[in-house]
Amino acid sequence: MGRPILVGVPLDADYKIDARIASTLADWDLNEKVEIFFSSTNFPELGRDKIAQYAKHRIPKPSHVLFLDADVLPRKTTLDKLLKHDRDIVMGVYPISRNGELKWSISRADTYKPMAIDELPRTPFKISSGGFGIVLVKYEVFEKLDWPYWKNIFVPGDIEMGEDIYFCKKARQAGFDIWCDPKVKCSHIRQANLLNIIKENNK
Repeated sequence: MGRPILVGVPLDADYKIDARIASTLADWDLNEKVEIFFSSTNFPELGRDKIAQYAKHRIPKPSHVLFLDADVLPRKTTLDKLLKHDRDIVMGVYPISRNGELKWSISRADTYKPMAIDELPRTPFKISSGGFGIVLVKYEVFEKLDWPYWKNIFVPGDIEMGEDIYFCKKARQAGFDIWCDPKVKCSHIRQANLLNIIKENNK
């Protein structure tokens, strides 16, 4: 069967997950090459590290690890689309809210600056960093990075760099490119569906 594809989902300690996301995961799990792994913790960076450590000690090791946040809703075709790129690191996009404005979760700037909604390219492109809500990483990337892979960088009274941006910076310093497929759009499930708001505003 070859090496599997590990789909890792960090969950809050209460293990709650949107039923629509669970349905997509169940569909992926029908593929004998896909394994779903839930990591329960109160800290996102710890949840992601548990997923990476599981991949590290699994036999055989996975070829890829897809990190999916429990509030990001992919389509059933998302995993296949990301795999087809055959990139070391490739992300989809999802809406986030920043200072009352909707932005995309990825950044071209070295210092993380979420992309404006109307600036998203139509074809795959390189980025500097992005949120870890939907990202596919080849396992070999972890073999070339020093631990810790995720880490919050604090300054007095604030966070200078979040754990997902830390990972991206570390990966780029190790020589890895980070790609984004703008056609792999995912919903971000908050109190409102942020992707639906964008679609309504663009009518």
